[in-house]
Amino acid sequence: MGNCCPGTSSSSSYTSGSSYYDIPRHPTRNEYQAGDRTRYSRRHAQEDVINAPAPTHNRFNNARRPHAHYDTEGDYIQESIGLTPLPGTTRGYGLAPMPSSVRPVLWSYPSRHANFDYADQNGRGRRLNNAQPQQDPGAFRVISDRHQNPQGVSYHPPGQSQSFARARHRRHRSR
Repeated sequence: MGNCCPGTSSSSSYTSGSSYYDIPRHPTRNEYQAGDRTRYSRRHAQEDVINAPAPTHNRFNNARRPHAHYDTEGDYIQESIGLTPLPGTTRGYGLAPMPSSVRPVLWSYPSRHANFDYADQNGRGRRLNNAQPQQDPGAFRVISDRHQNPQGVSYHPPGQSQSFARARHRRHRSR
């Protein structure tokens, strides 16, 4: 595991007691290679959310980022308890209001590995200049509440771009 991307690290650069997310994949390669691991520091995850725009809507498909994270995998059930959705939320463009029981309380932010440009997207999450290819949000997402407090990190397992798995949160121990 090398330092291919900002926010990733080898174990030698962590101090005792520092916190990180252990992700069993490379941040940019979509095919799995034996030994692939990324350590994404909790501090960098917090910075990625704080330096991004706050959530403004509850759409997740064809929407601006950050967008809603509906946690269909059930990885954030405990963290979701007691969180509140954005007020006045709707299902999307011209659709009826969402029942309060299905309103999301979590939002998904691309990690720093993607170099995602939040300013270069329209209301539907598409690039402002349609002639350019769409931005790739990468494989890692920081999951936060509506107040931009990170709740964890999720990632697309290699070759599974439609599903997420939750990264383990760990502390580096001195030897």
